[in-house]
Amino acid sequence: FRKKFDLYGREGHKIAYINSSFFKFWTFDVIARKKIGSIQKKWSGALSEFFTDRDNFIVHIDDDEATEDTRALLIATCLMVDIIYFTSNKGSNGLGNVIDLFD
Repeated sequence: FRKKFDLYGREGHKIAYINSSFFKFWTFDVIARKKIGSIQKKWSGALSEFFTDRDNFIVHIDDDEATEDTRALLIATCLMVDIIYFTSNKGSNGLGNVIDLFD
């Protein structure tokens, strides 16, 4: 019921991880040595959620001294979370489209 991911840098080293708790399953905390930010999907109403594939996300940066690389990491993480959990992928297992994006 919890969603966990590891984030790796260019050199292949683990630089952070993503954790979503059971009770806040639309909030994803990004943690390195400390919490550097969070990604939260906002509810846009029953009609909008049912009839459209539009999602609204808030990316919150907790670290006041965040570098451009850290900010880019949070934006890329937001896109990954959207693709894996909230985008409907008819005829796919969900991960095939993610791989195609980066080929």
